[in-house]
Amino acid sequence: MVEDAIVPFGSLFQIAFGVEGVVPNNEAITSLGLSDFAVQTASIFALGMVCNILLARFSRLKYIFLTGHHALYMSCLIAILMSIAGMSGVQLILPGAVLHFFRGATAGVCGNATGGLKGCVVGSFVHGVVATFLAAGLYPVLGQMGFANITFSDTDFTLVGIIFGNLMKVVNANTLSIIVVVLFLLPVLYNYTIGKKANAKAAD
Repeated sequence: MVEDAIVPFGSLFQIAFGVEGVVPNNEAITSLGLSDFAVQTASIFALGMVCNILLARFSRLKYIFLTGHHALYMSCLIAILMSIAGMSGVQLILPGAVLHFFRGATAGVCGNATGGLKGCVVGSFVHGVVATFLAAGLYPVLGQMGFANITFSDTDFTLVGIIFGNLMKVVNANTLSIIVVVLFLLPVLYNYTIGKKANAKAAD
């Protein structure tokens, strides 16, 4: 259903502007990824929620991320990245309507609150450029896995995909696991060391 909707849009965009590329869509690539990585995605999803709860309990990051579909997309992306062996070429990424409309509007609102009209224009413009190029940067990472002509669109997914996708080229799975564990423990250790001392000093 998603493919039937975005393929005609992509073709129309290509004819109108004379360019070739893909339309980023989180739902489309997630549905493809789940067909091969369903168990891994579900496991990462569950583990991520547990880690989120532990961080909220034992660190100063007192937040629980409850946006389930975003967590599902990120879990699927991580499952795909864990199987990546190399990189491929980059194509033009056509702007996604949902991404640039909703996220761009949010960037514009935040920019307006801090910088008025200029902040609104600059904020939405910068977001559009960054989001498009990040989607383009993730495209070759996923292309090597057989996910041709499709990529994630939101900046949080694309940024994580680019960083870990390239990191997996230079480190093995065990080293990457150690890095992830260390990053997870850092806020907890801070809370019980430096943060605890700072609280004691403030109380005095």
